Amino acid sequence: MQEPPDDQPLASTATPLPAETSAPEVSAVPRTRLKPWQGLVAALIGGSFGMIASLVVGLMALAALLFAQLGSLNVDHLEADITGLSMSLWVVAPSLFASHGTLFGVPFLTAKLAKVPIRSALGLNGARWPIFLAAPLGILGLGPTSDGIVHLMRWLAPNFTFGTLGQLDVLMQGHSFFVLWPLIALVPGFAEEMFFRGLVQRCLGNGLLAIVVSGVSFACFHMDPHHVAGVLPVGLYLAWVAARADSTWPTIVAHTINNSLALVATKFLGESVGQDEPNPWIILGGLAITALAIATIYWVTRKSNRAGDSATQSEPA
Repeated sequence: MQEPPDDQPLASTATPLPAETSAPEVSAVPRTRLKPWQGLVAALIGGSFGMIASLVVGLMALAALLFAQLGSLNVDHLEADITGLSMSLWVVAPSLFASHGTLFGVPFLTAKLAKVPIRSALGLNGARWPIFLAAPLGILGLGPTSDGIVHLMRWLAPNFTFGTLGQLDVLMQGHSFFVLWPLIALVPGFAEEMFFRGLVQRCLGNGLLAIVVSGVSFACFHMDPHHVAGVLPVGLYLAWVAARADSTWPTIVAHTINNSLALVATKFLGESVGQDEPNPWIILGGLAITALAIATIYWVTRKSNRAGDSATQSEPA
């Protein structure tokens, strides 16, 4: 029998093994927002700590003022003197910086600890320029409505208040505009928007639940029942703007402008929230301005929101 030549390999009788196939690796989509539990837990802890810090710092400042004026205090008017000193700039300013410094810092710290990009987590990305024009007009248009609600609250429940709005009027009348502006407009405009729109709202998304939670919690933060009722429409409007714009910058600008003009109206025009009888025509005119602002923002963001919805639906669970 003839053997095969040495240079020809013997035919293998073994069955060839199939090549190993591995499932394609799916790269994890990086998170751009905080998880709901992260944002809400941070908001609860941060908000509580901010109120405690405000109270402690305010009481310490008040105690220091009382000690400095110990010799001039009248025992018969001690309660009135303490009330007056409590609204002193030397008490209000440290208390406000303690609370709002906490509100401003907690969102950044939370995003940092959660290892989520701060810019996307807190909505510090840009927005279309018409939104920056329409958002302040909309919040100013709500001013007469807010005043009307406060006036109604004073009529329905005159004693259901802490007197915060009246104390604010006294504070604004007693100090320089340039001293008050950072306290009344700039600091709240940045800190409150970063906390309620950047932290609370964005961890819940852009839907109705996020808007309601953001707007209601923002109103409740003002604590005084009359003030809470008047601020509620503004809070819901700002939450809607932040959702449509997918950014906190327009609401920061709108909030700051609103508080600045409220300071001007109280300081130089002698106006007070909810004191005068509301004019229905002025309320309707303001609501028309707000409706125009809402329509403008909706039109400008219609395409970007559709694209965002499609992208969200296509993301893996």
